[in-house]
Amino acid sequence: TVLPIIASRGCPYSCMNYCTYPLQQGRKVRTRSPEKIVEEMVHWQDALGISYFIFRDPVFAINAKHAFELCDAIAASGRTFRFTVETHLRNMEPDLAKRLRQAGMDMVKVGIETVDAEVLNSAKRITLDVDEQRQRIAMLEAIGVKVTCHYILAMPGENPDSWKNTLRYARRL
Repeated sequence: TVLPIIASRGCPYSCMNYCTYPLQQGRKVRTRSPEKIVEEMVHWQDALGISYFIFRDPVFAINAKHAFELCDAIAASGRTFRFTVETHLRNMEPDLAKRLRQAGMDMVKVGIETVDAEVLNSAKRITLDVDEQRQRIAMLEAIGVKVTCHYILAMPGENPDSWKNTLRYARRL
């Protein structure tokens, strides 16, 4: 059983043309206390035996300091948890990724959206270039973290060639 949990709300990124998080939660990032997050995880583990969580933050670890503090709070709890995070590949710096893995992260869900630069620009999507995406994904997989990539087909400005390129890229990843 997996239980959703939130460490932060709000998203300052500029992809609000297609993403509901900024509309739903605002653009200002607000974080919960790492101790309160772990307290909630402990509660669900004790009450229902749940030890697997999915952080449904718009962009988990947008504040790396907060993510490191959460890892420290999990370690201090003496409990074992596993969890998935939804984030941007830019936030998965190697040091943080390794620390999150030690804390129990075993899967990352990231938005790639499309590989067409013009479509990304028209959607105001800021992302890593293709080589950096591959490097980050390879780094995550090398430390034992599964990666799920999300794509959007038929974004404004896309055409059959651009979405076919995105599908080819998805298969290669």
